[in-house]
Amino acid sequence: MKKKGLILDYFMIVAIALGFGFYYASKITGHPDYQTTFTGEMSLEVFKVAQNAEKILVYIGQSAKLSAQQSIYDLAEKGGIQEPNICGDNLGYSTWIRANQYGPMDECYPNKALIEANLKVSISQWLDEFASQYPQSAIPQGNYLFELKNSLDIIGRAKSDITIPIGKKDKPFGTYSINPSFKVHADYNLEDYSKLAKKTKNLMQACEAQSSKEPCIELNKRGFFEEYDSFGNTDFEVLEVCETEERAKFMQFLWYFDNCYTSENKNCACRQRMPDKGRYNIIKKDQNIEITGSINSKNFKHTLQNVAIKSDLEDISSQRILHRDSEGLIVSRDFAESLLKKDEKYEDKFPVCSYKPKTKFNFCVRKKNKQVLAYEEDDKSTNAKDIIYKFSVEFKEPIGILPQAAP
Repeated sequence: MKKKGLILDYFMIVAIALGFGFYYASKITGHPDYQTTFTGEMSLEVFKVAQNAEKILVYIGQSAKLSAQQSIYDLAEKGGIQEPNICGDNLGYSTWIRANQYGPMDECYPNKALIEANLKVSISQWLDEFASQYPQSAIPQGNYLFELKNSLDIIGRAKSDITIPIGKKDKPFGTYSINPSFKVHADYNLEDYSKLAKKTKNLMQACEAQSSKEPCIELNKRGFFEEYDSFGNTDFEVLEVCETEERAKFMQFLWYFDNCYTSENKNCACRQRMPDKGRYNIIKKDQNIEITGSINSKNFKHTLQNVAIKSDLEDISSQRILHRDSEGLIVSRDFAESLLKKDEKYEDKFPVCSYKPKTKFNFCVRKKNKQVLAYEEDDKSTNAKDIIYKFSVEFKEPIGILPQAAP
């Protein structure tokens, strides 16, 4: 019996030794087919990939929320219109309603289908931008079909799954797939556009018969856009200024150029309505012109189509105004002064140009009690911002009304 017990003990010792040998061998060499270095590494890699996949899904969900808010903000800034507008624009503000000289008004405000389509395009673009910033480009771009529901659920259905290799990329021992579809809520009502369009049309109809449109618009715009309910509440607020100080100055120069360009006078000075700050360049670009401005170290640019000038005009400022020559073309004051005789003074020689009555009006209407997290290029900031709808209208040019002398 003792000899048998000894034999069993020897077998146990050998088995234990072999077990330890296999363990240390596997710890040192791992799985030769998958280049693992220790037992359990495959399980650990699967766990790591699962964690990474969860991070990707969270990142996509947060990116979708931010993309939706940014798109709502951006689209309102463009008056709901992404592509070129058949009614045109007024200094960057999409024209919603344009009066024809001999027919009914052209109505170009965006309908619900167009707004939804533009939102989907914008959300997709912003989502791709966020995806490009994710490490190792793990999130594919252009991967979603979008659906908008209610006020406002955004559903992004992924065209394909995201597949993540398990283990080393050159020789993975498996893949981990996730479906990155999402649904986020933006708490926004697309009906804002139709409400504003109706108010805009009513305002135009109220002022259409007036010979001078500007006083009528100024007197009535708040009454139409800020219509209060029986509880004293209103959805919208008209803003007199909705641009940064620098952009407002640039817009003022665009108005100034437009007044000077459309004047019917010749040999006259466009003295009035010139911004008191900034330097501006007007450069010929084929059949168009490009206006650039620098105000307080901030630069702006705007293109006007089918506008002709005699030559490039550079470094225009409040000290170097625009001038209409004998042909009615715009030149600089310096050029006009160079043609004067020695005893002639510019102010005495050239009268002030008369401007046409104003027929184009821009509006900034703020959505009350509603903000979104968005980035603004002008101030380079990302924070909670008001939703501000920007759009314009254009009346018929009055017949038989004399041009207005610039105040």
